[in-house]
Amino acid sequence: TKDGKGVTIISQIRYIHYFEGVLRTLKQGNVSECRETQSQAIQLHRFRMLTVPMFDRDKGCDPFLKIGVKSEKDHLVYELYNSKDALGGGKVQHVSQAANKHYDILINGEEGIRVAGDLHVTFHDQERFSAQRMFGWWFHSNFVIKPPGDMCGVSRLLSEDECREQKVPLGSITITFRKHELDQASRDKKNVHFAEEFAVEVAFRVLDGVRGTGPALEAAMSQAPSHGDTPLYRERELFAQEVQAARLAGYGPMSFESWLLRNYTGFSADMGHQRPSIATLENESSSPHSSHK
Repeated sequence: TKDGKGVTIISQIRYIHYFEGVLRTLKQGNVSECRETQSQAIQLHRFRMLTVPMFDRDKGCDPFLKIGVKSEKDHLVYELYNSKDALGGGKVQHVSQAANKHYDILINGEEGIRVAGDLHVTFHDQERFSAQRMFGWWFHSNFVIKPPGDMCGVSRLLSEDECREQKVPLGSITITFRKHELDQASRDKKNVHFAEEFAVEVAFRVLDGVRGTGPALEAAMSQAPSHGDTPLYRERELFAQEVQAARLAGYGPMSFESWLLRNYTGFSADMGHQRPSIATLENESSSPHSSHK
């Protein structure tokens, strides 16, 4: 790093442990796919703050949360859920430290929300005219069942009685991130806003055989004002068009990385020679004499 202190952001440290876990998996001869569309899907049901953050005069707060998922297409984060919006215009509940040992936010009632890949959760304190971010963190759906090491949370299977008491489906799992594992909260060394024992517990279910976030992310991307405006997204869209044209023209498979290399250098790593442009491919594919094998 520029300041010579190394990686200090908590979520970045967590992803270093994730990367180590991926390398161990590869060393054992197993494939670990971390792209959003290929990642293990989970259903988030409930977030529980263990002790209440102290941002108001009575040592309480008016909390709400946002859940975002990073798209592999453009590497942007799209908000899929906002607990304040879920109130339908209702007022965010005030929670005091003295009256509450913990505070729960249920996601979509008891229905939950399907997510996968890189997840970003932020908690905010609603003021009269604005909102203040209290803390947040990144984590990945592939690493919530068996967290790979330190800074990655601790998971456990809830008993049937716990599931009923906490209003989550049977078979739910929790992963708990302690204060030192949360961005912003970990900096509060003097416990001004967060008690020493502060933590967040996430209750979720594993969706067996299901990959990717699915329709919710696609809908969020289509409605976002910036959708399709980033260079990476436009490149991927052009790549998809060229792959289709190349297939019709009889050319072999091509990776996105090699396509970028060819476009910026004129050389194709996949083919070992220059490939024709998309316009040429479209012309060839429309010709009855096209036969590239």
